[in-house]
Amino acid sequence: MQHPIRFPWLALCLLAAAPSAGLADRSPAETPLTDHWVAWQGELSAPIDWAYSFGLRSRDMRPVDHERRRLLAEIELIAQTMDIAGRPHVAQALDNWSRTVESMEPTPHARSAERLDLPWLLANLRHAPTATDLEHIGYCDPPDWVELWSMDGVQRHEWDPGMTLQDLLSRPPRAAVRGSDTAAVVTPLGEVHVFGVAAWNREDNTIAPGTRVMAHLNIRDLGGTLEGDLLNHRLPRFLATRLPGDNCTLRTLP
Repeated sequence: MQHPIRFPWLALCLLAAAPSAGLADRSPAETPLTDHWVAWQGELSAPIDWAYSFGLRSRDMRPVDHERRRLLAEIELIAQTMDIAGRPHVAQALDNWSRTVESMEPTPHARSAERLDLPWLLANLRHAPTATDLEHIGYCDPPDWVELWSMDGVQRHEWDPGMTLQDLLSRPPRAAVRGSDTAAVVTPLGEVHVFGVAAWNREDNTIAPGTRVMAHLNIRDLGGTLEGDLLNHRLPRFLATRLPGDNCTLRTLP
């Protein structure tokens, strides 16, 4: 008969004690990234083009530089293999790839390969990081080019309104992409999509200025080996960490 009386009393005691315990352990709330974006936009005279905005998480700084070094080693290995195999045109194209990767600035002039723009964060508030999670945020002026990595080397082509993937692939000599079944499309937002580009699986999609496209290595160019397969996956992911333009502004977060 005593239990119905003692249980509510104990529960009331616990509830009364809970707020004071919570206040003792509570730390000041960290500023979400959305607040920094809103504040920065308020300081500018022109709106930020969010399709060309980005951020670099602190946790990604070392992995980005490590991936750059690993890519250079893998491209060099495949180029040497192709040269020995009597395919100097492939080796020459891969040498061009290597020089381009080497010329790309290491961190901190990089981004995390994910969407951290304000519209996306506002629609996904549960995934919004705090300012302390990031090294910097930034944005670029939309460029006037799209970039193609193929057996013709690395070429930038002028972007035209309404331009599609197939439009871009028709720019170089057809031999530059012949034999590639798929291509990786790296958007200015840091997303990687794969499309079929052979006659049997051809797909098309509009591409924005600043897009980077890699025509995947085919089996004769080591796409069917471990090294080639790794390069087919790793190079697009690395390109997704590049800034989406040439004229960019970065802001270090406190």
